[in-house]
Amino acid sequence: MSSFAIGDVHGCLLTLRCLVEEKIGLAKTDHVVFLGDYIDRGPDSKGVLDYLHQLSLDGHHTTVLRGNHDDLLVRGRLDASQELHHLQSGAIQTLMSFRCDSHAEIPVEYCDYIDTMEMYYEEDKSICVHASFNSHHSTPHLDFNALMWLRLESDISETKNKRLVCGHTPTTIDNMKQRIDSDKK
Repeated sequence: MSSFAIGDVHGCLLTLRCLVEEKIGLAKTDHVVFLGDYIDRGPDSKGVLDYLHQLSLDGHHTTVLRGNHDDLLVRGRLDASQELHHLQSGAIQTLMSFRCDSHAEIPVEYCDYIDTMEMYYEEDKSICVHASFNSHHSTPHLDFNALMWLRLESDISETKNKRLVCGHTPTTIDNMKQRIDSDKK
């Protein structure tokens, strides 16, 4: 059994499928935590959401966390000012993938699916979240704004000495390689 974390797919279904099926070769005994931001910017947000849901239906062990873009979709369906904010954040491609002109036209089952997504996932050695924890908050796992939007990593003391695994913050390939190399030591 292996564990994986995948973040910020942003509507790129073909890339996601290649990663999961060809590069990882995901087995049903593996566990994958998806770190949010499945929609916007890329060409097939609807396809990404369908694929994630199908993985679970097919018996794969998945944890699907909510990201800020996913949350904006749900909020935009309920509030016109939030819809405008979401449109400014890359939602045009999402609407196109659903063949819709507005958030109100997106089938409600997609918003319901996003509403079922957890905000964080905790394991023995790590805590997974879309953005980060606010180490100054008395209960960091309840600070919704930080979980969705914060770009700074929290202090390790606030994560119970567990590794914080997050998406959201752009990271260079060199930085990722350095972190992987330091973990091997």
